[in-house]
Amino acid sequence: MKVYLAHHYQDRITLESLAEAFQVSTGVLHRAFMTLTDESPQAYLVRLRMYHAKKMLRDGNEAVALIGLKVGIPNLSYFNTVFKQQVGQTAVQYRKKITKQKATHLFGESFFSHHLPVTS
Repeated sequence: MKVYLAHHYQDRITLESLAEAFQVSTGVLHRAFMTLTDESPQAYLVRLRMYHAKKMLRDGNEAVALIGLKVGIPNLSYFNTVFKQQVGQTAVQYRKKITKQKATHLFGESFFSHHLPVTS
């Protein structure tokens, strides 16, 4: 089932649609997944979607709304809520932090303190 979710995380997936895809009841599917992974299929799917969203934020420059759509959460408000719950900061804050870390890694902290004007 993890392989299925990895290939379909960007689709609209419900417990019912998963159960139908695997031809079992929702109860059987939920219990089996919980037994094997110690988390619900829904929790795993959210974690998988946030993994991909973080990768897209880190590696690209697409709008947050488009990233939400690409990971299967077309509602921007809901995407922002879930991202903040899972990651501890908004998608925009995460991208800014990662961008700053990349720049610091490339140039070093001393570059910014010596080459950029100080604003206050």
